[in-house]
Amino acid sequence: PSVIEVIEAIQNVAIASGSINCFNVYVDLDRHSEKAGTTASLRQQLHDAGVSVVDCPSNADKTVADKMIIVDLFAFAMRSRLPGTVVVISADPDLAYTLSLLRQRRIK
Repeated sequence: PSVIEVIEAIQNVAIASGSINCFNVYVDLDRHSEKAGTTASLRQQLHDAGVSVVDCPSNADKTVADKMIIVDLFAFAMRSRLPGTVVVISADPDLAYTLSLLRQRRIK
């Protein structure tokens, strides 16, 4: 599937919980672009789909994106009316604790 098709599929699932206020993708574009084409092309495809790109250059630290996601999740929780909903797609178990704390604060 294309980038646009994947984004549309995620949006279709997320919209079931209400309106989408922001849609971010956290990615090391330099590393990912080796697999998916040029950085500019991927960035443009995401932009065209209405997705904000949060570039997470990892260098040697693979936890950069995790830390940025965690901070953004808590910033969302602080500025949002409760209850609220976030959709996180990640294979990283390090986010489980953060998501558990948000659930306790009525963020689904």
